[in-house]
Formats: sequence, C-alpha cells, structure tokens
Amino acid sequence: MKHLVVFLFFLLPYSMGVAQSIFVEYEEIRGVERTVNYLDTWITDSVTTYKGRHGNLKETSFVKKKKEGFLYDTEKYHRTKFYVKDSLHNFKWELLPDTATILKRKCLSAKTTFRGREYKVFYTPEIPVSDGPWKFGGLPGLILEVKSTDDFIEWRAMKLDLAYTGSIKYIDVSQHTYISWQTYTKQYAEALDKFIHSLRSNKEVLPTGTSTKYKQPSIELFHPAQSEGIDVVGE
Repeated sequence: MKHLVVFLFFLLPYSMGVAQSIFVEYEEIRGVERTVNYLDTWITDSVTTYKGRHGNLKETSFVKKKKEGFLYDTEKYHRTKFYVKDSLHNFKWELLPDTATILKRKCLSAKTTFRGREYKVFYTPEIPVSDGPWKFGGLPGLILEVKSTDDFIEWRAMKLDLAYTGSIKYIDVSQHTYISWQTYTKQYAEALDKFIHSLRSNKEVLPTGTSTKYKQPSIELFHPAQSEGIDVVGE
C-alpha cells in the first residue's frame, strides 16, 4: 500500500458526534532507565487537561485550549519551573499500513517527526477525537499509543472511559505568566550552558585526567547536550 502524506489540523474533537467527556490513563515509559509514570487525560470539546500523578512526573501538567490554538505547559529544569505557552501543532503525518488492537479498539498507524525525534503512533477511528497523549493530535481518531523510534519515550493508553462523568482537574492558567516556546528554549539553553560551565570549572567533579559526557535527557531536542551530550573533563 502506498503511503499517504496528510496535513491535518487539530479538528474539533466532537465534530463527528462525540458528546461526552473522555478520560484516558496513559502509561509513560521514559529514558534509558525505562522510568514508568502515569498520566491522566481529560478530553472535552474545547479543553484537554493532562496531569501526571506518579514518580518524577507527579508535578507535570498542561492544558490544550483548542479554540485558542495553544497549549499551556509546565516544564521543570532542576529546581526551576518554566510556564510555557506553545502552539497546538499542525503535525505532518504519514499514514502507515500497520494495524493493532489496543483496549479492544482497532487502531491504524502513522508516523511523524517532531522537534528532534521521529514517532510512530496507533490511533483508533472508532473514537473520532483528534487528540492524544502529551502534545500529539491531528489524526482522525484518538491516539492510543506513541513510541519514538529511538526508544527514548513511549505512551500507551491503559484505561479508557468514553462516558466520563467525574470531576475534571482543570488548570487555571491565569495563576502564572506563560512565556513563548522561543523564549523558553532560549532560557533553558542559557540555564543548561551555565550548569555545564559550572561542572567544567569545578575541579572536584572528576578526577584529574578523566572525562565524562554530560547528557540532559529531554523529549524535545533543541540543545546539543540533550542528544549528543557535552564532554566534561577533570583537571
């Protein structure tokens, strides 16, 4: 089957008749340590709220405001929190022939490249909601599984409630001042460069003559230390 390249904007998730709120529990597996976290996602017609509740992601939260075309994210670097206003992205998807069954739902597959990594996803047209875990969306069905091709990160739906009637933990974005994605990447890079400089200038970090490569793991790659790493040499 010939692969198709499609350009899909975030559709209004209930444009095909889905009327109630949806709850999804995603399992996230991250990094070489294969750290497992769980993230709750509440999906409505105008807002998707996403909150971590386990492990080192228990403070993670963000909200997608679909009518605005923006998401409001909380990023953490060491002891610093960044409140970031990012765009809801018009992903460039390539449809694939692979299929799978996840939570008893027939899924189709697609792939995309986003901020330094390539991803393969499985989505189900049986749930016509153009949404998914983390920042993903833009396919004609709810994304139930995402995996980066380098095995750094993956998300998989573990629980699904299509008629959710419980409370939703909405995030009040008015409580913080959000910076743009461009400003965030600049401030993050400055903070990371400062940290690397402190490692290199601290003679007690490594024994004389030894070296190591400092690598800052991150889902989105925009600094050399996040992917290739930075050499730090003991003096």
